[in-house]
Amino acid sequence: MISDSTQKQLLLISGILTAVGGLIGTGNEIINSIKGLPLSASVALYAAIFIFGIWMLVKWRTRHSHLLKPDALRLDRDNAEHLVGRADDINYLLQQCLAKQIVFLEGESGSGKSALVRAGLLRKLRDDKSVQPLLLDDWWVNDWERSPFKALKSALTTNGAVGSDANAKPTDSQAKSAGRHLPAFADVEQELVRLNDAATLRQSNPFWDMVAGLLEQDKLRCLFVTRSDTAAGLSSVQFFGSVQAFRLDRVRSPYIAELLKRLTDGTATAPVIADPESLSGNIMRDYRAFAA
Repeated sequence: MISDSTQKQLLLISGILTAVGGLIGTGNEIINSIKGLPLSASVALYAAIFIFGIWMLVKWRTRHSHLLKPDALRLDRDNAEHLVGRADDINYLLQQCLAKQIVFLEGESGSGKSALVRAGLLRKLRDDKSVQPLLLDDWWVNDWERSPFKALKSALTTNGAVGSDANAKPTDSQAKSAGRHLPAFADVEQELVRLNDAATLRQSNPFWDMVAGLLEQDKLRCLFVTRSDTAAGLSSVQFFGSVQAFRLDRVRSPYIAELLKRLTDGTATAPVIADPESLSGNIMRDYRAFAA
């Protein structure tokens, strides 16, 4: 089987041969269309057309962007420098989390939900001394019964609210001791879709029964984050009636262009990308087409 690299080289060679053939054909057509042209002038004109075509082909090839530092464009959802165009969304969610017991955040895959929470909202909540923010992430996958307790225990331990005994489940009193209000952040996926309502969820799972109890005592605040295609499952955690979800749209293209420029600036002696304007233009064109 031919490797991808070999296929690309063969396509490049094929494209070059096709371009050269086109140049020869174009040169013949131009020369044949000029009546009475001397042989020397025909040769000179043909050479000029051919050289010009080769120059254009080389120029086109060298205008391609080359990513010299691939890691420079690797976005980190925990890096506040990579979070752009979300100031209003962060402030809105901050007020909602402080004022309401349950808040829903939904959005398409890749819209930036995790980055918004991790690099934006979580930092804001840590500045508020009345709450102890915890992040529970990816904990439902392996064991729906035990993993939520383990994730909560890990989050409490990381924040110094409880000891490091990994085998013990956090008790209600331990969770309360973390602060007057304890915002819990959770990505909610297929398991909540399977469970139809809050009553069923409380009966079938002790973790969620504990969460509901703390919410009833006004000792807890919860922000649930999920993809739009699994948002129906959020009905399972509507312990106090219907909750209107906040939908996160994709970042507007001007903010992406600003971030892209910042990431690809580099220096004269240490460039990130060769011909960054070409790459930036292509990326922004694709992003606008995808967002539309």
